[in-house]
Amino acid sequence: MTIPLLQLPSRTGDDSQDLDSLHDYVEQLSIFLSNTAASIADIVNTGAGGELALAEQIPLPAQSWGIPPAPTGVVAHPFYDGIAITWKLVMDPSLEAYEIQRADDPTMSVNANTLVRTEGFQYFDGLLGGAGITKYYRVRVHRDTGEISGWSSPQGATTLGPAQQLAQLEAWGKILQAARVL
Repeated sequence: MTIPLLQLPSRTGDDSQDLDSLHDYVEQLSIFLSNTAASIADIVNTGAGGELALAEQIPLPAQSWGIPPAPTGVVAHPFYDGIAITWKLVMDPSLEAYEIQRADDPTMSVNANTLVRTEGFQYFDGLLGGAGITKYYRVRVHRDTGEISGWSSPQGATTLGPAQQLAQLEAWGKILQAARVL
């Protein structure tokens, strides 16, 4: 099945305007694709009687899982005025949250601070002050039993200028455009 999507916006020659247009386009496509995936999951999980097939959670026995491993696959993705941090999801039923720390150096000793504890496996650190700002990040896992993993290896990125961001968004728009075939 093919789902029709909006065409990529044309470039005007004004980097600022083009960047805004592409940001809006990528956001619209991301929302559309997320909603489409959620709708498909609802259809798959719906039983014959119209009820969700898994209406109740399956209880898990309480147990100590020990100290969790540090997250792997941590990557810092540069954007204009921000950096996105992603990592591989830790498959652990006792996982409570991920903690993200940012610093100005790879040893995580200069201006190091904890940004957030999140349940997701990505985080966007925005409003860093424009292009050319370098930051380093690391992530660790917290379990609901109180155990905390060690930190992941620090990963750094430098924020992009508007022209670099524009080229990146155009490439992502084309990838999202190709994703319209389910």
